[in-house]
Amino acid sequence: TALDLAVQSGTMQLEEDADSAQVILLNGQIPDLERIAARIESGAGLVLIMGPDITAQAASTLLGHEVTLEPTEEPASLTDAPEAIDPLLTEIMWNSAPQVRERFKVMLSGGLPLVNAYENGEVILQRAAPKTYLFTAFLGQENPQIQEWPYFNYFIYHLTAQAAGVTPLSFADYPA
Repeated sequence: TALDLAVQSGTMQLEEDADSAQVILLNGQIPDLERIAARIESGAGLVLIMGPDITAQAASTLLGHEVTLEPTEEPASLTDAPEAIDPLLTEIMWNSAPQVRERFKVMLSGGLPLVNAYENGEVILQRAAPKTYLFTAFLGQENPQIQEWPYFNYFIYHLTAQAAGVTPLSFADYPA
């Protein structure tokens, strides 16, 4: 829905073929690891939303860093990471987000934390590279409350635009 709204407004175009896409958006699964890794290596951006079927090895391949994953269902309230500066943090009020539960605790060296768990500082959203974003909460049947959050569509759109190297519209100008 988030990307369809952007397409309808003329601010984004969707490609079905990974070989011509500016950004690869993966939600909970990686359909063709080698092909997608090659496309990212050649310059495409990446938005990786974790899911229970993604392995540490596959995530490491796409992110270009060694990754360890630990599944958890502990509730986490979302808040801006300390000292993080990013348009995503000024456009979205993260303390209004519903808690997330099902996710991976991801240990990734070199990433820039953007959104943390208020309770313990666990990184929930990070920029792993200039055009690569990692969201640790699962968004299949899991965590329906965040998928119904008023900022959710804008959040997905914003990540995708930034991963493409495009300045996203402000929340006020987003066509939702």
